Amino acid sequence: LKQRWQGMKAGLFWKEELYCDRLVNVDPAGHGIPQKWNIHDKSEFLVVSDNSTTLGYSPDAGEELVAGMARSRFSVPREIGLFYYEITVLDVGVGRNIGVGFSAGAVSLNKLPGWEGASFGYHGDDGMVYGGGDGIGQEYGPVFEKDDVIGCGIDFIQRNIFFTRNGVFLGTAFSGFPADTRYYPAVGLRTHGEKINVNFGQNMYVFGIDEHIDSVLDGICSEIESTPWVCEEDVEKLVDEHLLRNGCGETLTRVSARRKELERRNSSHIDNSLVKVFKQKEVVSELQGGSIDRALERFLANYPQLATSAIVFVFYQQKFLETLREYLEARPKEKDGLLKRVFLEGGKIRGLFQKDTEMQDEIQKTLSLLAYDDPFSCPHHQLLSPTRREKTCDIVQHAILKHEGFGKYSSIEYVVQHEEALFSCLVYRSSYILNIVNKGFLF
Repeated sequence: LKQRWQGMKAGLFWKEELYCDRLVNVDPAGHGIPQKWNIHDKSEFLVVSDNSTTLGYSPDAGEELVAGMARSRFSVPREIGLFYYEITVLDVGVGRNIGVGFSAGAVSLNKLPGWEGASFGYHGDDGMVYGGGDGIGQEYGPVFEKDDVIGCGIDFIQRNIFFTRNGVFLGTAFSGFPADTRYYPAVGLRTHGEKINVNFGQNMYVFGIDEHIDSVLDGICSEIESTPWVCEEDVEKLVDEHLLRNGCGETLTRVSARRKELERRNSSHIDNSLVKVFKQKEVVSELQGGSIDRALERFLANYPQLATSAIVFVFYQQKFLETLREYLEARPKEKDGLLKRVFLEGGKIRGLFQKDTEMQDEIQKTLSLLAYDDPFSCPHHQLLSPTRREKTCDIVQHAILKHEGFGKYSSIEYVVQHEEALFSCLVYRSSYILNIVNKGFLF
C-alpha cells in the first residue's frame, strides 16, 4: 500500500504512515481515493486518455459551444480532512473555457464546475470563480495559459475551497460549503483544442501542500490553545466531588490544606463531608482486606438505614464463599475444621434469609456449590472467582453512595463520558477537526 500511494501523501491531510494504515477504512461508504477520471461519469463531448489522467475536448463535437465535465472515479473521503490535486494545461484551445474544481455527483455533466449548485470552479477564460449555481462569477485570479499548473484543494476542516497557480496560493475561493455532500474532483471544457492532464498525487505537486497543511494545523492549535478554560472553582468542585465519591479522604484533606495554604480559600464544604467519606472508607477497606465480620459491623453501625436484607446478604454470602474457597484450596489435614465453618456460614444464610422470597434464587445458587464434587467446574463457579470480593465491594459502595446522594459516577466522570460521546457524535456527523483531534493527530 505504501508503495502504491507513495506519490499521494502530499495531497492527504494525514501523514503517509498514518494514512496508509487507514486506507481500507477511510471512507465509510467503501469508496477509494480519486486517482483518475471516471470514463462512465463524463460528458460525451470529452475524451479521456493516458490511463484516464488526460482529458480533452472531443474533435467530433460540433461547432456549437457545448460545455462538458468529467468527474473522478471516487469522491473525496470527507474523513481525510483536506484533499488537493493539480492539473496541467496542455492546450488552452480556442477559448480557454477550462474550469477546474469540485462537483457533487448529481450535477449535470453538460456544465462547467460552478455553473450549477453543489459545484465550485475556477475558470480559465476570465480568471473568475463560480459556485452556487447563480452564474455570477467573482474576480479571483489570472486567466489560464498553456503549461500552467492549476491546483485545487478542498478543506473539510475549515470548510473552504482554494486554488493555486504555478505553485502560488491564490487564497480562499469559497467558504462554508455544505459538509454533508460528497464532492468529486471535476474539470470542464467547452471549446475545441482544450486539453489537460491531472495529477492526483502520482507525481510531486508544484504547490507546497505540506507547508500549507502545517499552517492549517498551526491555526487549529492556536485556536484550541486560545479557547478559555472553564472556571477554576468549577474544576475544584469536580475534583472534590470525585475524591469524595471514591472515598479518597486523605487525598482530599491534603488538597484542601494545600488550597488553604496557597490560596487562603474557605474549603468548609469539604470538611463537612470528610466524616461521611471516612465512614465509607472504613467499611470498604475492611471488606477489601477480607475482614468481612468487621466490615458488616461497621456498616450496620454507620448506616443502620441500609440494613436491608439485600445489602446485608452480600456480606454473609461473601463470608460463605471465601470460607468455601479456603476449604477447597486447603491441605487435607486442615479441611475438617474448615468444613465445619463452611456449614456454619451456610446455616447463617439459610437461617437469616430463608423467609425473604426475593433472595431465594441467589441463596439457592450460593448454597448449591456444596452439592458438587468440584465447585470450580459447576454452573455457578463464577461465585468462587478471586474477583468476587471486588464485586461485593462495588455493591456495598454503590449502596452507600446512593444513600449519601451521589450518582453512579462522579460529575467529572460524567463530563469525560459526555465529551467522548460528543466527540463520537460530531465525528460521525463530519466534524473533521474533532476527528483529527480524536485520533490523536495533534497531540
